[in-house]
Amino acid sequence: MPINFPNTPALNDEHTVGQITWVWNGTSWRAQRTSAVSSGDTLNDLSDVIIASAVSGQVLKYDGTNWVNAADLGGAGAGISLTDLSVTQAAASGTGTLSYNNTTGIFTYTPPDLSSYQTTAGFNGAIDSHLNQSNPTSGYVLSWNGSDYAWVAQSGGVALTDLSVGTEASASGDGGISYNNTTGVFTYTPPTAAGIGALADIQARI
Repeated sequence: MPINFPNTPALNDEHTVGQITWVWNGTSWRAQRTSAVSSGDTLNDLSDVIIASAVSGQVLKYDGTNWVNAADLGGAGAGISLTDLSVTQAAASGTGTLSYNNTTGIFTYTPPDLSSYQTTAGFNGAIDSHLNQSNPTSGYVLSWNGSDYAWVAQSGGVALTDLSVGTEASASGDGGISYNNTTGVFTYTPPTAAGIGALADIQARI
């Protein structure tokens, strides 16, 4: 049955109908229960609950003043599912960034701008240009000339063919072997008879 509310209520005026007391909040009459809950009561009968055009899937949320029906996602305390998140890629810029929009749930990746770097297509040519010679001769080595690298004929280093054994020297003492680090020549000096005898004597004593 319709309720006949007062026409000019003041703030917090009360109007009781049956078991429910209605309070004027300055805008509308809100119900305040004065007795136990009955089977016919609804959420909207509570004074701090406002249900308007509820649809399936909505939940009850506090808006700072009243409990109201609202979508399950969005707003403080809302939960999300994995399908609510997504990622997109923007054009390359600067050193690159990763950002997140907490309204749409979208992560945006901006890759770094590498346009100033050498690409694979020109990489070999750039190396050849820097090294001053695109086709070095077989056996050349890379050498620093004081201001840049350059391919030059090998002029240093030691090969097996740079070493040799020189003429045997005259017998002397216990004998020995020597090496000339300028010429790469090893020289063998055999022991004298006296030296051999001294070695034999040492061996015998051992």
